[in-house]
Amino acid sequence: MIRGGRSLRRWPITEFVMTRDGREIWLEERHSVIVWESKPAVLVTMRDITEHKRREITVKEESERLQKENIQLKAAMKDRYRFGEIIGKSPAMQAVYELIVQAAAADANVVIAGESGTGKELVAWTIHKLSTRRDKAFVPVNCGAIPETLFESEFFGHRKGVFTGAHRDQPGFFDHTNGGGGAVPG
Repeated sequence: MIRGGRSLRRWPITEFVMTRDGREIWLEERHSVIVWESKPAVLVTMRDITEHKRREITVKEESERLQKENIQLKAAMKDRYRFGEIIGKSPAMQAVYELIVQAAAADANVVIAGESGTGKELVAWTIHKLSTRRDKAFVPVNCGAIPETLFESEFFGHRKGVFTGAHRDQPGFFDHTNGGGGAVPG
């Protein structure tokens, strides 16, 4: 209890981490020089700010991640007429570039359809390079080269002995691209 105490000077707020029972807690500390019973004294007040500090750290980490992603996407969009290996300046191509950026930012499967020779594999490869899956497998597949009778086996794989010519277990394209990406031009 402070009787007749009055503050003479305040020091800045400090924060520090204190470990107790293996648990990290953050405390805010304030110092004030006061007079107590006619003598100078230091009054220290402490407040638990652990939850506030955790939220602050989470927001900072997310902000840094978004800044890096923003820089990466800006660099990719810098030359609006060339996007990766794709070249085109028409309004239709600009719309395709926007779709590529959206697809790369989403954590979802993407289906690319179009006529033969329209660059579906280039689009898929560009999406893959811009996505968070860029370090994982990318398996391009020419669907037109796969006979209809082997389509299921090639995509989903098969077990040894399931049909004539199945001499061993064979993973399919979907197994190879699990967590990665794959172009399926056709």
